[in-house]
Amino acid sequence: MKRGEGITSEILDTKRSLYVRNVRKEKKYRRREWARQSDVYSYLGVPLIIEGEVIGVITVYTGEEHEFTE
Repeated sequence: MKRGEGITSEILDTKRSLYVRNVRKEKKYRRREWARQSDVYSYLGVPLIIEGEVIGVITVYTGEEHEFTE
């Protein structure tokens, strides 16, 4: 996957966390088939920011639909 595609790139660009209740239905999530095969539903991506720069993204997946809170 090239930079600029998918939801992780959105996190890198906006420097904001992103939550998807069901990645199997989210068109921006490019790995829907992997999610089905891996029994994955919800996604939470949180940017790791040091001195204003994103150095990575911590990603959490759940095996059932889950609603994350602030």
